[in-house]
Amino acid sequence: MFDCGKDVEDSAMLELIKRRIQLRDCQENGWVLEGYPKTREQAKQFVLKVQKPSNVIYLQVPYSEVYKRSQAAAASDFECDRTILVRHLNFLGKHTPNVAVFFQKYYNSLTSIDGLKSCWFIEERALEAIEKTLSARLNFARDNFF
Repeated sequence: MFDCGKDVEDSAMLELIKRRIQLRDCQENGWVLEGYPKTREQAKQFVLKVQKPSNVIYLQVPYSEVYKRSQAAAASDFECDRTILVRHLNFLGKHTPNVAVFFQKYYNSLTSIDGLKSCWFIEERALEAIEKTLSARLNFARDNFF
């Protein structure tokens, strides 16, 4: 289906993700899932069928900047269908805030980062969020089991 330009069904996508994160390298090193879930319903199903996320990083880049960057990319050898980009950005604009609110409201796991900042700033904020989560888990385990 993917090679025909159609979306993968949610149930199939969840099964693929579930299988992948159970592999040894993900279990030992952790994992990053980018671009999914795209809707609040997908987020709910992800939590129910796959895993509750420890950290959700919401990289905020204004759509005007994405569009501007796509213009620069289109000037190079990279082909970019702007109508598809516009449809995708409209879809994300409609659904991404609901996904972000879902993860923050129910799991307090959302970290919003300004995507216009430097890559070092973005990395530092993401690592801070992960370290905060790991520290909280360690403190919980220490307080409750020792």
